[in-house]
Amino acid sequence: MDDVRLFVAIPAPREMHQRLVAAGLRLKQRLNEEPPPGPTVNGGARSPEGGVRVRLIPPENIHLTLVFLGDTPSAEIPALQQVLARVAEAIPQPRFRLGAGGVFPARGNPRVAWCGAEDLDGSLHGTAEAVASAVGRKLDRFRPHFTLGYLKGRDYHRVVRPAVTAACPETGKQEFHAAQEMVLFESRLRPSGAEHVALRRYTFDGDS
Repeated sequence: MDDVRLFVAIPAPREMHQRLVAAGLRLKQRLNEEPPPGPTVNGGARSPEGGVRVRLIPPENIHLTLVFLGDTPSAEIPALQQVLARVAEAIPQPRFRLGAGGVFPARGNPRVAWCGAEDLDGSLHGTAEAVASAVGRKLDRFRPHFTLGYLKGRDYHRVVRPAVTAACPETGKQEFHAAQEMVLFESRLRPSGAEHVALRRYTFDGDS
């Protein structure tokens, strides 16, 4: 029986999506402008070794993960889809706006750059909890965010965190948006990166 790698996520609303694409480009530009780190050689010129590079998320892959399901037997997908449909029917549209940027891990060399999502009234967290409960998972340390890109290299000069902060839209000055739907995605790992395929979309139909 074949397994497929699944997760449930909320696509970024259109205007928010545009801001996130722009944030990724700002981050890449800012990191590219930093002088190459490393020991000085040849009378002051810096070694080209080291530094941080960012591989941006393709625009079509930008999303906010609610629950990561991981490897799932393909035979279980129809039942899973029915469960998610019932959950979406009972959930009001969660409201959120873009928040401050950050990195994972919080300590050491950063590997993931992201812009946070600020929950308006707990509805975003409640949505994640409802989905996790319905599929038999425990929601652990839910931190809503949109990944901008993956980082590689050593942050010698501590440039990544300020660059992410500057790239993400200023928190508290963006308007809140209501999410229209959540999506069951299959993640297919390719040499060039993950390809996300929408298996089914679910409209939030609960009373606000």
